Amino acid sequence: MKKTSVIVIALMTVGMGGITNAADLALKARAAPSDFSPLPMSTWTGFYVGLNGGGGWGTTSHSATGSIAGNTLASGDFDASGGLFGGTIGYNYQLSGPWVAGLEADLDWADISGSKSFTSAFVSGAVSSRLDWLDTFRGRLGYSFGPSLLYVTGGAAYGSVTSQVSASTAILGGIAGFVGQSDTRLGWTIGAGYEYRFTPQLSGKLEYLYVDLGTNAQLLVDNVKFNTNIFRGGVNWHF
Repeated sequence: MKKTSVIVIALMTVGMGGITNAADLALKARAAPSDFSPLPMSTWTGFYVGLNGGGGWGTTSHSATGSIAGNTLASGDFDASGGLFGGTIGYNYQLSGPWVAGLEADLDWADISGSKSFTSAFVSGAVSSRLDWLDTFRGRLGYSFGPSLLYVTGGAAYGSVTSQVSASTAILGGIAGFVGQSDTRLGWTIGAGYEYRFTPQLSGKLEYLYVDLGTNAQLLVDNVKFNTNIFRGGVNWHF
């Protein structure tokens, strides 16, 4: 009888010890940090460089201050469209909370152009305008959430517009002529965009800009207006 009691007490002691060890292991596992804890939100602060490309659609016009054979030439607005591609450089600074401020500059080769034919008394021909390159220097203000950034942007625009006029007249047996001139202009731009960080270093963006390069006198007597709407995408590498 005594042996049986001793054996039962020993088994109960071993069993209670096992239960206690299992409980300790469960508590330790619960207290241990999870391998799936969310990563801290990355900051947007820093320099970046990138590439961008897209298309532009806008309006241009020619309005001559002089006349040919007594006829003043005025084209009215006509469409200009085409593509552009170039590079980007910028700097972001993460403000308090989700707000991000920055500066961005880009330089793009462009071929955004349009033309319009005209006919008046004794004179016929065509006028054309083309944006050859575009440089912008803009401020950006954005709101970040996770890896995403929504932003508005605006600043200066600088570009080269080439204007051309071809004409022929029946006077004096018919005279044909062609003239062209490139003009570098300072204007302004405003727009908005969305940028997404795929990794801490790599992001992609979609952007809209309205660019107004104003009206300048070209070819001595021709007032040429040029503005365009630009839709483009890009990739940036962050340092």
